[in-house]
Amino acid sequence: MKINTNSFGNYSKTFIDKAAVKPATEKTISPAITDAEKKFFAGMYPAQKNEIVNYEFYSPKGKTTGVTLGSLIDRRG
Repeated sequence: MKINTNSFGNYSKTFIDKAAVKPATEKTISPAITDAEKKFFAGMYPAQKNEIVNYEFYSPKGKTTGVTLGSLIDRRG
């Protein structure tokens, strides 16, 4: 089987070699809100202090951190 180039030349070897390779960048994992920010907002809204300080974020996979059996949801068979 023979592959011929079309009028744009996108099947030629030179077209493939000209593709720029971008280096992979590592994402740094940082908390969504730091403890200092939680303290700041707890000071602004003292009535909701417990809710602000104890708030747990969902991970990109849809799971929360810090949830143990019986803490928020009681799992029953």
